[in-house]
Parts: sequence; C-alpha cells; structure tokens
Amino acid sequence: METFLSSWIADSSDATIKELATETLFAIAVQRGQLRHLLSFVSLQLSTGVSCSGAALYSAINTIQANANSSNQQSAKSEVIRAIEAQILNMVATKPKVTADQSALTILSSIAAASCNDGGTNGGPSFAEEVFCWGSNSSQQLTDATPEDKLLYPRNLSVYGKVMSMTAGQYCTFAVLSNGTVMANGKGSYGRLGNGASASSSSPILIEFPAPVRKILTSKGSDGHSIAIGKNGQIWTWGDGDYGKLGHGDSTTQKSPKLIEALASRVIVDADCGHRHSAAVCDAGHLYMWGEGDYGRLGLGDALQRSVPVQVPDIREASQVVCGFNHTVVLSTDGRTVWSFGAAENGKLGHGDTNRQFRPKIIDALQGLTITQIAAGTQISAAVTREGALYVWGFGPCLGNGSSDETFMLPKVVRGLSGRVVIDIAVGENHVVALTKDGLVFTWGNNQNGQCGTGSGMATYTSPQMVQGLHGAGIQQVTAGTTHTFVCFWRNTSREKNLKHPLRTLKSKKRHICKS
Repeated sequence: METFLSSWIADSSDATIKELATETLFAIAVQRGQLRHLLSFVSLQLSTGVSCSGAALYSAINTIQANANSSNQQSAKSEVIRAIEAQILNMVATKPKVTADQSALTILSSIAAASCNDGGTNGGPSFAEEVFCWGSNSSQQLTDATPEDKLLYPRNLSVYGKVMSMTAGQYCTFAVLSNGTVMANGKGSYGRLGNGASASSSSPILIEFPAPVRKILTSKGSDGHSIAIGKNGQIWTWGDGDYGKLGHGDSTTQKSPKLIEALASRVIVDADCGHRHSAAVCDAGHLYMWGEGDYGRLGLGDALQRSVPVQVPDIREASQVVCGFNHTVVLSTDGRTVWSFGAAENGKLGHGDTNRQFRPKIIDALQGLTITQIAAGTQISAAVTREGALYVWGFGPCLGNGSSDETFMLPKVVRGLSGRVVIDIAVGENHVVALTKDGLVFTWGNNQNGQCGTGSGMATYTSPQMVQGLHGAGIQQVTAGTTHTFVCFWRNTSREKNLKHPLRTLKSKKRHICKS
C-alpha cells in the first residue's frame, strides 16, 4: 500500500491526487504507531514538497498526542515549548493547506513533545518508591534482608536504592536503577550475577557496563544466562554459554557482560532468554535468534544450533519476543499478529495441535485482536489484549482456569480475571503474576516455595488469587522468576509503565527523540 501511494505522489500530475495520497500515507504512519514510519513519511514529504490538508494534519497530530496520553506519558515541557506547540497547532487547525515544510515541523514538534520525558510526572519520583518480594530465598535471591528460606507473603525491601525495574530469574535477581546501573544478588554459579566471579551474593552487587542499561532479561531455567539492553540499543549477554545461547560464536561461560558483536550495528529494542536459546528484536522490526535449535525453537526452518544471532527471514515487523522452555512467541509492531514456533506439546503454540513448528506460524485464533503484551513459560503461552483481557494456552495450573491437568490447544480467556483489565503479566517457570488496572496483583500456578505470595502453604493454585496488602499502592511492574516474585511501586500512579507494547507510546520506549 505504501509503495502504491508513494508512486502516485511521485508520478501523478494531479495535485489533488498527490495531496490525498500524502494524507493517506500519513494516516497509515500514525495508525502503525512506530517512530520510523512517521519519520519515513516526513522524509518523503520533504523530498516531494507536496502540501496537505490542515484539518487532516491536525486530526493526526491529536492522535499522536492522545496515544502518548493514553500511556500515562506526560511530557516535562517548559512554558516556551508549550507556547510554540500551541502556535503550531493553531496554525495547522486554521490553515486549509499546509506546506511540506510546515507539515514536517508540526509532526516533528508533536513527536518531540510526546517523546521528551524527564523520567517523572507532575513532580513525582523517577524511580520505584517501594519494592516488594516473596517466594523462595534458597539462594538469597530475596537478599540477606530476608533471613527465611522462603516468604509466603509480600515483604518490603529497601536494599536496592532508586529502582527503575526489577527482573527475577533463576535463583537470582537484577535491579536496574534510575541512573542506568545494574545490581544483582542470589546464586552466582556460571557467572550469572555478571560481576566477574561465580560466587553467590546475599546482598546486591554492582555489574559493570560501558553504558547505561535500560532493561534486563534473564532465563528461568537451565544454568542461567542473561541479556542487558542499553539505553543506546546495545546488547550484552553473560552467564552459562552452553548451546551458544550467549551469541558470541562459542559455548564459553561469560562471567561479565559481553557485547554481542554480531548485533553491534543494530539498535536492539527487545530481547528474551529461554532455557537454551535467546532472541532479540531490532528497531527495524527484524527478529534474531540463537542458541539450541531443536524442536524448531529458533524459527529458522531446521533444528540446528546457532552460536551467533541469525535473522529470521519470515518475520519483518516484530516488536516483542518471548522465549519459553523450548518455544518462542513473537508480536508484530501493530499488535495484530502473533507468531509462535518450536515445541508444541500440549498445544502451547496455540495452533490447535501438537505439531512442531520450525518456522514462525501466525496464531489464527488471535486474529482480530490487538495484543499489547506476550509471555511464555515452561508449558504455557499468554497474551494481553488492548482491552486488558488475558488469553492463555498450553497445559497445567498456569492456565488459571481451575484445573491442574487441563489442556488448551487454542487461546482462551482466563475466566477468573473476567471483568478485570490486565496491564502487565509475568510468567515464571511454573507460576503466573498478573497486574490489573485497579492496582491488584493476582497469582496462580506452582506455590511450593510461596511464589504466589498468598501466605498459604498450598502447593498449587489453579485459578487467580489476589495477593493481599498490595492493592491501591500504585504498582507499575511485576516480574516472576523460577520460584520468586517481585513487584515495583510508584505512589504517583501516572508514572509511565515499563511495558513492552510499542503502541502504548510513539516514542517506542527504545528510540528517543529526547533522551530521558
């Protein structure tokens, strides 16, 4: 469609056709919700010099601002910037025609306004005010501030400092602080803490990076490996190197973060760690896979191992990727397509059968929905819709529908959350944590180590259980490890959530016009 419209703009001698094609292209760019599409439109319009309707441009700009506001993102703008923005919007609203130069200025101004954020809102803090944890503490993954071997209920931790996000892994925990530094604690074997050693640490220790870090991803099984995405889009890995899952061309264990050279020229926007494989998405929407290849989990058409990242040719518009035990799930940039591939036992690929998929296959049952977040565990996969419905498929209590031995070959809504709006989801090895819009946390699945946080010694929950004492506290993030759980609180609930969904904000959380 874009190619067709572009040809009309370039070749047609009819000014009206040129303007209509230009306005249609802009509407498509806004609807797709990605910064690169908007910038491509600006480049095209400046090169062709075609004007457009002021009313159409004004409507699209309002959509950009509405998308930013819907993600609770409010820009820290000076009075001067506000005045300039008002003048530009007033000019666009009242002019029947807007030149290419004026259009480009208006679009870039609106993108900048939607992208510049000082990390806080309305004077609120730019870091989590409280962090709570529960579950297993067998390797001090809950730190030495928790003397028990396991916690059955949430406990407040204040040992990490100014936390931006938490990541719970396999017997270890990572905290990304507001200045981009990373702390880690828990089990240290295979260098999983990233501090250059294999010793465990009961208190948070610093991991050295050459640049500020935006996000940490870590496996929930195998021998533990992790990924860090920098604010500059670089990607580092460390930990157990078996099966080439660190992406460095060998199987060597890395005890400190090491840059993946094969992706050094890419801007990485998302990534994930499976038990024996890894994945990354770059800002161009390309998907890269590496590690163990059996069952087709790499989506490259075979079962071969890859020790360096290889682009998956069948996917061009990816925004999110999650790695389960031996399968992978991918979300498109517009949220309207979900692919899965790899092992399919008990229907965890969501295609209605147990056939292994060696290449990405669209989950037809999710067509017609707009998905904002995906997740994967050992035996299940999950997806959250724009409306906040949680769909699950696969096998076992993590389906949350009242049975320990039920199988969903196709995605189904979690009945126990009917009427709730889910805004964040985390899947551990065998338990699930869901956060709802009204600030409630629900858990279900394996609870043998108290990872569901209910205060009960019950071994398994087959339906969602509300975690007591956390509601109404401005929870903004949940994370689930192998057998433990963390949640982060911002008392100022307008604080922007650190979710993966690219449609929640046009700044696409990874490509900043203005750095935070």
